[in-house]
Amino acid sequence: MKYIRIFKFTLILVTLILSCNSNNINKNLNATSFYELVNEGNGIILDVRTKTEYDNGHLENALNIDYWSSDLEEQLLNLLPKNMSIYVYCRSGTRSLKTINILYKLGYTDVYGLDGGILSWKENKYPIAEGVLTQSELIIQSDLLEVISSDKKVFISIGGDYCPPCRKMKPIIDSLESLKTSVKFARFNLSHLDEDVISSYEASSIPLFIFFNEGIEEWRHYGLISKNELLNKF
Repeated sequence: MKYIRIFKFTLILVTLILSCNSNNINKNLNATSFYELVNEGNGIILDVRTKTEYDNGHLENALNIDYWSSDLEEQLLNLLPKNMSIYVYCRSGTRSLKTINILYKLGYTDVYGLDGGILSWKENKYPIAEGVLTQSELIIQSDLLEVISSDKKVFISIGGDYCPPCRKMKPIIDSLESLKTSVKFARFNLSHLDEDVISSYEASSIPLFIFFNEGIEEWRHYGLISKNELLNKF
């Protein structure tokens, strides 16, 4: 009986391991499948290469978190919602697979990798975005303070091109701006903000909406929110 129990336990363990490996393999997609998936626009594209690699060309709207960062797990948890699909890629596929395993460990479930990395993407002649902001082009504290003090009532929206909830909120904010003519609306892309601004305004989680009345913050909201809920806050 003892050997039978050991055999059953071993069989279950092997089945679980094979199942996990199978899931990882199934979610490591070729360039064509990955391209089709990210084009649906329902998830976040994550580039885990270095900043230099990213600056030299990346997938459109991709969020860059360096795999070699000492605080990698913290950044992943802060910037990636667990209820969204995550599409991960690197140069050749090695770092993305390692990142996928980390994401699974952190509790993410809907994660996909690009087999062959951006090299495979380029081989298939899929589009690459290039060009980054220089330090002088970044929005700094004084820029934001100038906006906040430019009118009595100011509504600031901070988002990102890579962020599906931000894209979902855009038409709501557009509509709100046409209704609230007494309020000045200002929109900022997170990637255009200086690190000090992000830290000071606690803007690492997006979308973020902040309402200022005569230069003083009255309320803020992180994440999705309905038009009516926003209207009730004014």
